[in-house]
Amino acid sequence: MLLVDIFMALSRSIDLVDRDIGNHNKRVAYIAGRIAHSIGLSTGKITKIVIAGALHDIGVLKETEYRELVQFDYKGGIDYHSLMGYRLLDSCSLTKDLANIIKHHHVYYNEKKNIPESNVPLAAEIIHVADRLDVLLDYKEDVLGQKNKVLNTLREYSGDRFHPDVVTCLEEIAKQESFWFDLQFNSIEKKIKSYIFYNPLLTLEDVHEIAKLFTRIIDFRSRFTATHSTSVAMVARSLGQLCNLSER
Repeated sequence: MLLVDIFMALSRSIDLVDRDIGNHNKRVAYIAGRIAHSIGLSTGKITKIVIAGALHDIGVLKETEYRELVQFDYKGGIDYHSLMGYRLLDSCSLTKDLANIIKHHHVYYNEKKNIPESNVPLAAEIIHVADRLDVLLDYKEDVLGQKNKVLNTLREYSGDRFHPDVVTCLEEIAKQESFWFDLQFNSIEKKIKSYIFYNPLLTLEDVHEIAKLFTRIIDFRSRFTATHSTSVAMVARSLGQLCNLSER
């Protein structure tokens, strides 16, 4: 099994929190990948940004949170869902380098100076612009017809909420009609994977790490199930040992 396939499956599950948002996380991944590629970042950084985009809302607990997040004027900073996403990804060796991106993906460009513990990474600013572009679009209507209005809104806040270089880069990409059509493409994962340049096979140790991450994602959503999956795994292991099953 390939690593990115696992991340795409996880991205699909995040989008299921609210069926009305459709492929939001995957669209953000695609937009962010296009921007990162256009800026001229390395293939490694582009891959990291795409995966971070696909998982950027991993800390969202419930549908009501999404209802707030899809408001364009939502001002989160390092909010609860960003912090929870950071903690989840930081706990897994395969996603640790994505954690800081997720933590800062709602920080306004003009408020970076108020973040004392570290610099806000460019990757987070790319995802912020990609995320806000996506929430501005109404996918029940013709997307291409909304192009000018959406770009004007982003341009209005360039240098304030958004990194001006990222907005300028997006404007160049937006000149291609295919970009807007891609956002409505049902199989957008195929488009995303063209911006994935590192996709290794999972080792058994990797699978174990991913399983622990999935456990935390499932269990952290309620204090009543905080250790449920871990407890089930421990009981299952004990039963397996009693049945003289091998460790692998």
